[in-house]
Amino acid sequence: MHLANPSFTPPGQLIDSYVANSNNYSVYKSSLQDPNTLELVNRLQLFVLILIEGGSFIDVSDDRWQIYVLLYPFLPVTLTTRYQKEPNSEVPTIIGYATAYPYHFHQITSATSKSEDTAFYDKVFKSSSPTVPTECRLRLSQFIILPPFQAAGHGGKFYDTILKNARHDPKVQEISVEDPSDAFEDLRDRRDLAFLEGNKVFEGIKAPAPKQWVEQTRKQYKMPPVIMPFLFRLTD
Repeated sequence: MHLANPSFTPPGQLIDSYVANSNNYSVYKSSLQDPNTLELVNRLQLFVLILIEGGSFIDVSDDRWQIYVLLYPFLPVTLTTRYQKEPNSEVPTIIGYATAYPYHFHQITSATSKSEDTAFYDKVFKSSSPTVPTECRLRLSQFIILPPFQAAGHGGKFYDTILKNARHDPKVQEISVEDPSDAFEDLRDRRDLAFLEGNKVFEGIKAPAPKQWVEQTRKQYKMPPVIMPFLFRLTD
C-alpha cells in the first residue's frame, strides 16, 4: 500500500527551476534546523561515500549547513491492484544533492591592522558564545548528480542555481569549493566562464588585462582567486 501510494514533500524552499527535455526540474534549499531535512540528509549521505572519492559525512549536529536538493516529478508505474495509485498524482524524484557551509569571512588587505586581525580571531575562536557570521565565505562541500541522471547537463544547471542563489545573498562575500575533483573543476570553470560571458564581462578587454580589473571582477561576482584562472591568464 505504501509503495503504491508514496507521499513525499520536499523540505525547504523552492529557489529556482529549469526545463530540460520537456521536464521541469526544481531546486530546493533548506537547513538542518528542519527535522525533515535532517531525516533526508541522513539517507542521502550514503551516496557521498559511494560517489565521491574521499567523501565523508557532514556533522549533522551543526545546523549552519545549507542543503540543496535537485528534483523532478514523475508518474510512477501504475499498479494493477486495488491499491492502485491515482494516475495524475506526481511524486518527485531526487536526482541531485549538494551541501554548503558558511565560514567566517575576514578580508585581509594591506590596510588591515594587526589589532583588527586579533579582534577577529578572538571573536571567532575565543568567544564563549560565538555568533553566526554576518558576512561569510560560502564553501560548496559536496555535490552529487545520481548516476542515472548524469551526462544530461544537470550538473551545470544545478551548480548555476546554487551560485545564483548565493550571489543574491548579501551575507555571502565569496563562493568557493572544498577540494574539488578534476571533473568538477572543469565543470566549475566552464560554468563560471559562461556566466561571465553572459554578463558581457569580457567586452572590450584584451590581454594583458589590468590586474585591478581582474580583482574588481572577482569581487563583484563573489569569486575567490583560485577559481578564476581564465581571468588571470588575461594578464599574462
